[in-house]
Amino acid sequence: MTYIKYLLLTKRGINVKMYKKIEINKNDFNSLFNNKCDVCAVCNELPWSVIDIDIKTRKVRDLLCQRCKNFLVTFNDDPQMMQRAADFLENEKQDTHARTKRQTTDNR
Repeated sequence: MTYIKYLLLTKRGINVKMYKKIEINKNDFNSLFNNKCDVCAVCNELPWSVIDIDIKTRKVRDLLCQRCKNFLVTFNDDPQMMQRAADFLENEKQDTHARTKRQTTDNR
C-alpha cells in the first residue's frame, strides 16, 4: 500500500489493520481503489469511507459511504427486504399525492 493510500484511508477513518484482515489481495484492492471516482458505489453522491464486505463470504464488494453502509446493515443485506422498503416508499409517495389531490378538489 502506498503512503498516499495509507493517508487517505486513515483520513477517512478506515482502520488500516482492518484492511489487512480483509480477504483481498493488494492488486485487487489497488484496482478497486483506482477505479473509484471518490464517491460511494451505491448513492454516487457522498465520498466513500467504508470498505464494504459480504458478511458471509468475507469478500470485498465495493467502497461505500457510511450512510449507504448503514442502510445495507439495517436491512441485513437482504435485497427482498430492501425492495419492500422501496415499494413502501413509492406507494406512500403515490398515496400522499392522491390524498393531496383529493383534498384540493374537496376544498372547492
